[in-house]
Formats: sequence, structure tokens, C-alpha cells
Amino acid sequence: GREPGGNAAAPFLADLASAWDAREAVVAPAARAAAPWLPAALGSAGIPWRAAGTPESTRDAPLGVAVGQLALAETGSVLMVEAALEDRAVGMLAAGFLVLVPTSGLVPGLDEAAPALREAARAGRY
Repeated sequence: GREPGGNAAAPFLADLASAWDAREAVVAPAARAAAPWLPAALGSAGIPWRAAGTPESTRDAPLGVAVGQLALAETGSVLMVEAALEDRAVGMLAAGFLVLVPTSGLVPGLDEAAPALREAARAGRY
């Protein structure tokens, strides 16, 4: 898949933060692991960031960044399978939310997403 470097993603992140009036980003631990270029991109965009911590420290953050497993084109839905509370809190509590999904996770619709949904349910993740 395509992985942007910090310099490639910085203009997009700067535009997004400006449009959302986001002066800070909270980054889920899983997002940092999946996108090691993310801190540099946020820095290049002039967006201060911090690692997600407790739900209280994440609540109402201007911009939250997390990673999704799948993105469904048919519905505009994203499958989030986060084991850690710090990761889950970003999507639930940040005022603005950006989800990073690998290109391998882009699927046309629910039929193609069904195996991943079954696996998440079977593994007891939801």
C-alpha cells in the first residue's frame, strides 16, 4: 500500500486542522504504531500533538487520530477494532476525528467486510 511520509501528509493535515480549527491533535497509540510517519507529519503541519492517555485527557481534544481496520465505500463506514481504552477513547471523545485506514483495508461494501466483522466478533473484540 501507499504510505505517505511526513512531508507528503503535512499539507493535508494542515488543511484539515485549519478547516476544523484544531490547534492540537491527540494520537491513539495504535495510530502511532501503524503510521510511524504521523508525528513528523503533524510537526511539519505545525500541529502540536500528544499521545492519547486516559479518557479524561482525550475528551474534547480538537483533533483525534486513530487507525481503522476497514473502510466501506458503500456506506462510508469504518471498522474500528481497538483493544486498548486509550485507542477507543480517541474515536469516542475527540471533537474532530481522523481515521487512518491502510489501502488494503478499503472494501466496496458490507459483503466484502463480512469476514473481518465475523473475525472481530469471534475473537471477542465486539
